[in-house]
Amino acid sequence: MFKVPERFRESDGIMGSDSSIGNAGVFNFPSVIKGRMLHAIASDGSGYDHVSVYASKHNERYIPRWGDMCLVKDLFWGEDDTVIQFHPKHSEYVNINEFVLHLWRKQGVEYELPPRTLI
Repeated sequence: MFKVPERFRESDGIMGSDSSIGNAGVFNFPSVIKGRMLHAIASDGSGYDHVSVYASKHNERYIPRWGDMCLVKDLFWGEDDTVIQFHPKHSEYVNINEFVLHLWRKQGVEYELPPRTLI
């Protein structure tokens, strides 16, 4: 089940919001790497739950690490939810920021996974 970590919601500035808009908003929280922060934008429109995230330290941006993405998954979804990072065909690429990764979950669908020995 998609949820948002309200304690990390950005309430000020142009992207600020509150819980009245539901599961959409900007969220800032510590990375698993000491000194870094994670910055996420969450939404649940168009039939998908979606979180985009990048890491930063001071004014430098970084691609989130595996541990960061596991943290994001745990903060925004339940432990029994499967979420996906898509790698679409090149003609479908949309890359606005080279440091941002995305997690997706189609609402109301249980993804079929490969056999456990292959994961």
